[in-house]
Amino acid sequence: MKSNADLVRAGMEAWSRGDLEGTLELIDPGIVWQPVTAWPGVQPEYRGHAGVRRFWDAFRDPWETITMEADQIRELDDHRVLTRSHFRARGRASGVTTEVVLHTVWTLEDGMLVRFESFTDEQAALQAAERERPAGKIRTS
Repeated sequence: MKSNADLVRAGMEAWSRGDLEGTLELIDPGIVWQPVTAWPGVQPEYRGHAGVRRFWDAFRDPWETITMEADQIRELDDHRVLTRSHFRARGRASGVTTEVVLHTVWTLEDGMLVRFESFTDEQAALQAAERERPAGKIRTS
């Protein structure tokens, strides 16, 4: 059985390949998806596979290429993974490259992603994980 960190890594790789169906295979149908709200045309929350599809379309439309590479993947507890990743994209119309560091809390149950929360600040991500955590303490190391 894959670890939660391995599942997150696989999801990020599928996303970067532009493989929506491969991404959805790792996502629970009841997902709560809360992306960074800094992106134009993106809502603060999406729900379910239909919501992830709406996010996918709105988020990917302005970009010619997108990659998400995690330089840090840390299991916070038995259900949560924190990633520090680099989002890189080239604008479809402008050709301008954009790069942002994101801190994302991925909550998994039974090998499926049930909650996704992304931030530009690591402390905000950790505070969100602490608020939403099940019984048990978040690992700090």
